[in-house]
Amino acid sequence: MLEHLARKTFFSEVQQLREVLGMFEKDYKQGNMTRLESDFKTALKEYGDGLVFLTILFCIVRKHYNGEENILRMAIFESNELITEETNRKYEKGLISYTNALNHLADLTDDEFNMMNGLNLSNETYLQGREDFVDFYQYDRNEPLPDAIDWRERGFVTSIKAQGECGSCYAFTAAAALEGYYKKTKGKLIDLSPQNIIDCSRKYGNKGCKGGKVHMVIFSYVCFCKFT
Repeated sequence: MLEHLARKTFFSEVQQLREVLGMFEKDYKQGNMTRLESDFKTALKEYGDGLVFLTILFCIVRKHYNGEENILRMAIFESNELITEETNRKYEKGLISYTNALNHLADLTDDEFNMMNGLNLSNETYLQGREDFVDFYQYDRNEPLPDAIDWRERGFVTSIKAQGECGSCYAFTAAAALEGYYKKTKGKLIDLSPQNIIDCSRKYGNKGCKGGKVHMVIFSYVCFCKFT
């Protein structure tokens, strides 16, 4: 309700801020945050203090910054919103096959976002995999294959989940793979717990929110627990 009233009452102020960012958008890349912040501060002095825009932004994404960083985060958010809108216009014109939307990561710089990603695989992991799995699936080259498969439409996928800032992609990946496997073999879709894997597979080589290995989950922890 607060978001709706704020947007309705102060729509013109937000639009002015967005128009200013629109003029800047062609000249900036996210690597040049200092200049973007400086010009955005100048724009705020001309068009208003942006207090209501901050209320909208931080009520939606539940983040709170202090002092000068507010201005920088507002600028980054607006820049990403412009990129999102341009992407969606291309989609509407049939130029691309996907759409974009804003989320809780929309006020991060590229560097900050990239720090939340990453996968490190050692040679030991690779060799262990080669030693453990000697049988590989061989498909029939003459077998007709569909152009695409959407497992969501076939009921093999549970709800979307977010790992936040916990380095636990291995747990979410393993859980999703096992959910699909169980659905295929048992005919029932169950929602497995990545948190259980994070908490309980440490003695099999995983490190909670500091990373882990999918094969340690599926072929060690899960087999020990007799998942069927």
